[in-house]
Amino acid sequence: MSNYSTDLFQTSLFGENLLVFCGASRNKLMFSSANKHVTPRWPRSISAALNFPSDRGFRQDDLAKLRALMIPEFLKPEALQRFLPIIDSMVKEHLEIAWSPYNEVKVLPLTKEYTIAVTCWVLVNIKDLEHINRFANLFGLLTKGVLSALIKLQGTTFSRAVREGKFLHEEFLAIIRERKMELLEKKGPTKEDLLSHMLLMTNHENDKGMNDKLIA
Repeated sequence: MSNYSTDLFQTSLFGENLLVFCGASRNKLMFSSANKHVTPRWPRSISAALNFPSDRGFRQDDLAKLRALMIPEFLKPEALQRFLPIIDSMVKEHLEIAWSPYNEVKVLPLTKEYTIAVTCWVLVNIKDLEHINRFANLFGLLTKGVLSALIKLQGTTFSRAVREGKFLHEEFLAIIRERKMELLEKKGPTKEDLLSHMLLMTNHENDKGMNDKLIA
């Protein structure tokens, strides 16, 4: 902003030509205009790392419509009241295991660890620590790849991110297929995670399409 403009300027980031809107009022304009005056999309680095192929017709406007339909319902006050006791217990357990025993802690990695744990539970009802750590490692490698040069050669950070993105899709596909079987066979009460909510709201959409939307 000091070099170019405090209002609006053009630059390049992650291999994309970008317009940067500066200040709170301009950011508010951007976010309030999404799918009205502007169409949001992933940068190429994120799309490639997350393995979003264009031949499956994955579009950001479709995702926005899905979020508008389901997220408010999923996060309404009545639903949040059910989540709070579990999130509270997860906070206490995390503090007891990762914070209390030590005189000094690194806050940022521990906060990321807790955030991923809560996200795994809210999205797909995963509480197993080993499974959560596997997701954390995948997302960590993906993040590094997205912020690196888009060089898809063996051994580069970006190529590793693309490979880990494929593993992430496989993990979620396995969870989606297992959850669909549970819902079809009605094994026990319906889980209160976002995946179950999405499957019920979209009438059991095809696995790959649901996988893309869940990861996005």
